[in-house]
Amino acid sequence: MSEVPQGPGWWIASDGRWYRPEDHPAHRAPPPPAPRWTPSAQVPPQWPPPQWPPPQWPRPSWPGQPWTGYQPIPVRQKSGRAAGLVLLASILTLVVLLTVGVVFVLRPSGSLTAFQGTGRASPTASVPETVNSPGTVAAAARSVRIVALGCYPNGYGTGTGWPVATHYIVTAAHVVSGASQVAIQIPDGTEAIATVTFFDSSVDYAVLYVPGARFVPLHYATRDPSSQEAAAIGFPSPQEMVVSASLLGVQQFYGDYPVAGALHTGEVMDAPGVAPGFSGGPVVDQAGTVVGMTVDGDPNGSGRAFATLPSQMATGIASGLAGTSGVATGSCAVH
Repeated sequence: MSEVPQGPGWWIASDGRWYRPEDHPAHRAPPPPAPRWTPSAQVPPQWPPPQWPPPQWPRPSWPGQPWTGYQPIPVRQKSGRAAGLVLLASILTLVVLLTVGVVFVLRPSGSLTAFQGTGRASPTASVPETVNSPGTVAAAARSVRIVALGCYPNGYGTGTGWPVATHYIVTAAHVVSGASQVAIQIPDGTEAIATVTFFDSSVDYAVLYVPGARFVPLHYATRDPSSQEAAAIGFPSPQEMVVSASLLGVQQFYGDYPVAGALHTGEVMDAPGVAPGFSGGPVVDQAGTVVGMTVDGDPNGSGRAFATLPSQMATGIASGLAGTSGVATGSCAVH
């Protein structure tokens, strides 16, 4: 207390004296100041320091497994060079598939037991330089070997065929005439049972249906070819063969089918390499387009061979592609 005020807040009592502000009956003491934390100060116990690295998130456990922390799978980053090589390999593979045409065949129902001992088709060992082109190579890769049971002295005969649609093959009629059962063989060794859906002995061509097949078809010409260099593809043995064939024009020739001395009209070829087994095989130009189909060769050894023309096969091919049921194939051909 004091006889005079000593500062702001001092008050005078009934006794006439001045008192300090905190001595007033209505005075309320202010709350104590909150403690200040500085980086140098010790962290209160209720504030745990941050963890580094941070704790891993738990992942849900499968039944019977305890909860564990998430363990990220390390990812190995490919170098730019490795990624480029992978991309280049993928592109090259796609180009090869589109150029050559891979054939996929799912083996359909039907027993192949009877065809045991007839050999297995294998791809050609080489293509003559004069006809070596991507188109010729692709056509050879897609051609197939035909095996027909019956009629032949050894119990079976062989020929060649070429894909005209996903499930269909074209071959010479005399290859499958009178056959009790027919199978096709792809150069990779795959076999499948085939059904004859069209048969024409006068022109000498037939269409075969192969259920479950995934053939890459060959294109065939809409017009008959003029004189040009081509390649004849066939299976004179289980191994495929490609030979040069010079197309000489359309002529008439005598053949042994459907009867000995039968007169035919077709493309005459100078193809010394054509031999038994080429029948039904495609004759292709440099682009791989079918410009004819081998049906006969000169037995006198002149090197001449004969081919059915595209125009002669167009109508029958369309008819064969429309069916899946078997048709009659006549009697055994004269061989």
